[in-house]
Amino acid sequence: MMLKSRRTPSRLPHSSNMETGNSKAEYRKIVKDTTDPYSTNIKMKRMLLVLANAIIMVIIVVKMNTTKNTLQKLGSPTEKCTKDVLNRSRPLDVTEKKYQKVRQAEEVVAYIIEQLDLIGAPAAIFFGTLLHEYRNGTGPCILYDFYDKDFDIVLFERHYHAVVAMKDEIKRIFGWHVPLQNDSRLIMVFAPPYQKGIGGGFQIDIYGFKINTPQKNLAYFPWDNVTFSMDGLLPFVKYKTIAYDYKNDERRQDLYMYKPFNVPCLLSNLFGANFMTPDKSANYFWRPDAYNQPRCDDMNVTVAEQEELERQLVIGD
Repeated sequence: MMLKSRRTPSRLPHSSNMETGNSKAEYRKIVKDTTDPYSTNIKMKRMLLVLANAIIMVIIVVKMNTTKNTLQKLGSPTEKCTKDVLNRSRPLDVTEKKYQKVRQAEEVVAYIIEQLDLIGAPAAIFFGTLLHEYRNGTGPCILYDFYDKDFDIVLFERHYHAVVAMKDEIKRIFGWHVPLQNDSRLIMVFAPPYQKGIGGGFQIDIYGFKINTPQKNLAYFPWDNVTFSMDGLLPFVKYKTIAYDYKNDERRQDLYMYKPFNVPCLLSNLFGANFMTPDKSANYFWRPDAYNQPRCDDMNVTVAEQEELERQLVIGD
């Protein structure tokens, strides 16, 4: 009977078996394989190496999934919004009329973003739209709120005037008109056809803001008379793409809606520390001095973000 080298020293055959079934050379080989500490250590190291590699692979997979979920929550531009994803059915408690207004608003906003991209102008979601998206935005698309009355966009002052110049074309293409425009206070509202006033139905609110006003490193929004720290606001960073048809729309898949630089700090300054908790009371509104409550200068800025900030300040001033 041939002996196997995997046997441990405690299970070595007796001498009588060796004399009858194995040569001395074979015996010496068995003894070496089963008693040599160097050979045993090599095997143990190999086993440990295999185990370590398996553990590392598990850690990598877990980290990748965690990072993906975190980026998805923050709206990282790792996934892109297609029209198939954005094409939601109408909720039962939303009227067909309201549903169609919101869906039309998606197309109008996409057109505005497309035109602004031609001049390198970023447009960011803001105010209630930003709050809703931060609370609920876990997918690749910005999901317009069927239960809200508007969609809020903010722009540098110069870019606000660029949108003003689009109003006739927007009316021609989509039929949406401008029931409110106040250029001195940097506010403009687009509304669907036959919606005469503001605050009812659904509308798109376009806000402009002034940088380094009323003092350096502050940004002022004249319409709502609210001031933010530029540290929390800028640079605007890419958030999610506008909806595109993945079959034949190559341009729109690279067009992004932006968001403020430090969203949780900005929202905390604007709405208070409990901004994640919905509050329908009449007393729930934003602060006019929405800065340093807390400070928003504790986030590190990458080289790319610093360069983008400088670019935005140049083209937006």
